[in-house]
Amino acid sequence: PAATPEGAPARSYTQWEYHFARGERLDATQAAAKPVYVYFAAPGYLQQHPVEQSDPETRRQQAFIDEIKASGKDRNEFDSIDNLARLVLRDGFQLASATPQNLPYDSLGTLFKGRDTVIGEIRAQLSAGTGQATAIVAKQAIHGLGGVGKTRLAVEYAWRCIADYGARLFVSADSPENLDRGLARLCGVRILDLPEQAAREQELQVAAALRWLNRQPGWLLILDNVDTPEAATAVDRLLPSLQEGHVLITSRRTDWGNSIGALALDTLDDADAVAFLLEKTDRRTATDTDGETARVLARTLGGLALALEQAGAFINKKRIGLGEYQRRWERHEAKLRHWHDARDYPHSLAITWETSFAQLSPAAQALLNLLSWFAPEPVPRETFAAAFDAKALAALSPDA
Repeated sequence: PAATPEGAPARSYTQWEYHFARGERLDATQAAAKPVYVYFAAPGYLQQHPVEQSDPETRRQQAFIDEIKASGKDRNEFDSIDNLARLVLRDGFQLASATPQNLPYDSLGTLFKGRDTVIGEIRAQLSAGTGQATAIVAKQAIHGLGGVGKTRLAVEYAWRCIADYGARLFVSADSPENLDRGLARLCGVRILDLPEQAAREQELQVAAALRWLNRQPGWLLILDNVDTPEAATAVDRLLPSLQEGHVLITSRRTDWGNSIGALALDTLDDADAVAFLLEKTDRRTATDTDGETARVLARTLGGLALALEQAGAFINKKRIGLGEYQRRWERHEAKLRHWHDARDYPHSLAITWETSFAQLSPAAQALLNLLSWFAPEPVPRETFAAAFDAKALAALSPDA
């Protein structure tokens, strides 16, 4: 701050960061504190890498160090950069192991646009849900049309509220079979690391995962893509057996019972869609009219999160301009107008997909068609045998 807030001691930039990270904020409504690890430069390191600062700054820094040492809070000293790297890796892996999670994506960071209010609503409803008839379990369903960003919102909520949960777990629940399979996989060494991970019977693994969930309070379980009646019935049967955490459901269904608080998710508004496109396409061919062109493209794509993501990735990959992408989209729009059925996915999303698909080589298109029959888990290359084409696979990479 340009001026020290009333009642707060004078602090340097990094000292403010420390106090914010520990949750010692001026605004008590801010998010809960995160785990913080402090590393001080040892005297030997400072002798080799002297710091130029004024006497008042030196005294303030020493007082800060003395305060942390007196408090008994976590801290370490490093005498070299290699030593510091080892300490950070050690503590980082300790933190990861203490918080089981298998979230399928990293946080979008600043690219996550227009959903802050919804994140707050999810958090409020999940917290308030502990008073419902189903007692300890708070359930929240996010529903909406395909491509609106339901799964991304659920995962982003998990990252934004990382301090609220002792475990953040993700299970694909688009069918009763996949729900059981996903629960069984939670036993794995990289997630809950339960002894039953070695069991041959899936039923034993599911039971073990459910026992863990009922013995460990404070977890978040995301049940993704609960779109069919069969999947919804399986989830309804599961929920009463969960007693100690929050369940977040993503679904295109709207007919959930009263015990599940439903939250309708809309498309992004123009301003947020434009902001996403301009930030996402940092490798585009830029022009002076990009702001207005992005607005036209955002409206063309209907504000659909998935369509915007695919368009941005395509523009970056081809290093073309926003206007050029709009022209390519319009060429494919006429082709798809006659056969597309919008009951499953919106018209704009189908055209966005076709625009990207048409740029692939025949071999890459064939490989993608083949892969579309597989579940989303990694597929061994040996599965394809003679059909495998290294260049085609490279073309499907998002970094290609």
